[in-house]
Parts: sequence; C-alpha cells; structure tokens
Amino acid sequence: MSRIITISREFGSGGRELGKRLAKALGIPCYDHEIIEMIAKENGFNEDYVANVGEKSIEAAYPLTIGHRFGMQPFQIMEQPIRVAVAQRRIVENFAKQGDCVITESGMLVGQVYEVGKNYASVRTTIDVNMDAGVLVGESSIAAMIVGDYALMKEGCCKLSYFTDDVTLFTGDSIVTSGKGGAFPSGIVVGTVTELRSEAGGQSYYAVVKPSVDLSLLSQVFIIKDFEVIE
Repeated sequence: MSRIITISREFGSGGRELGKRLAKALGIPCYDHEIIEMIAKENGFNEDYVANVGEKSIEAAYPLTIGHRFGMQPFQIMEQPIRVAVAQRRIVENFAKQGDCVITESGMLVGQVYEVGKNYASVRTTIDVNMDAGVLVGESSIAAMIVGDYALMKEGCCKLSYFTDDVTLFTGDSIVTSGKGGAFPSGIVVGTVTELRSEAGGQSYYAVVKPSVDLSLLSQVFIIKDFEVIE
C-alpha cells in the first residue's frame, strides 16, 4: 500500500536521521537529497537552486499583455519555481507507486513495482534476487519469507527462509502472502515447496519454491493500489 510521509524540519534538528529511522521501522524507502538531484537533472537546473526554491513559498508569475488575447500552454507561463514544484510532486507520487503489488487475473502473485515511468512500470518478480515477502506456509500457516537467490533464479524458483528451527516443512506445501509489513495483501497465492535443501555446513535447511505463475506466459497483470494492512 502506498505511503507518503513528509517531515518538515529546521536546519540541525535531526530530521534526516529521524526520517531514516522511521523508514527503517516501517519498512519503506527514505528519499532526501535524491529528489533534488532528480528535479535538477530532469529540468536542467542547478541543484543548489532547486534546494533553495524548496525552502521558499512559490508564487505564480504570468506574462502581462495589453490589448491582445493570448493562449499558451501551462508550462510556457510557468516560472522556474513552479516547474520545480510540479516536478517534485510528480517524483514523490512516482515514489509512492513503487512497491505496488502485481498479480495475475486469477490472483496469483507476480511481484512488485520498483520503477514507474510516464507510460510504463517495471516489476520485480517473485524470483528476482532483490525480492522478499512475508509468507505463510502449509496448513499450519508457518511464518517465513521468500527471498530471491541468484542460483535459484536460473531454475525459475526462489528461496523460502527465515522460519524457526522447530518447524517441519513438506514438499507440496502451498505458500501465500502473510500481509504483514504493508507490502502485500494477505492470502495471495505465491507458489509451492518443491524441494528441501541443506545450507552450507548442513546445520540448517531451506526450501525451494516454485512460483504458481509461469512468468514466460504472462500477457496481462493487475496492480493492487490499496488494501488493509495487517500490523
């Protein structure tokens, strides 16, 4: 579910550190100077100028004409400070869209949006090395996580880990999202345990998960924009 939290602060008040700690506690990204860099790059502005504009109120300035009617496109009559504000709003909204849950028409998990463009979105799939999600396993609803693994990605699979040592997993166990953490709704079908393997040293083991979705056959997906978060 999309969350936008802004922190207003004075210089030297520790707002940046507060933002980083809050983001870590909630499990969401934190953006600071990156926004200034993106605005400056996209509009050809100096970063110091963008930062300075962000500290001041913005007032529109329209061209004065006498005795003539005129029609101009919005960006033609915007002064630079307004262009900065518009760019900032768009960038922050795009950040919020990142992390949206992507499913198939039958409700199976595809992955998560990680980049948003003007007319496209890039999706991190369940087998991506940077993927992780809280899940429940089998009829006993064992809490665990699926995580990306480079070697397993080549097999079209992901890794089931972070479960307690006292649990017993079986091949064929079904896996659904837990809904905890706010990244995914609960109850979305993820896949099935296909194999149990020992970790290095043989002291622990993990499960190999085959996603329910055949990524090579996808032609249409759905994006979940809002849902009830399980805390």
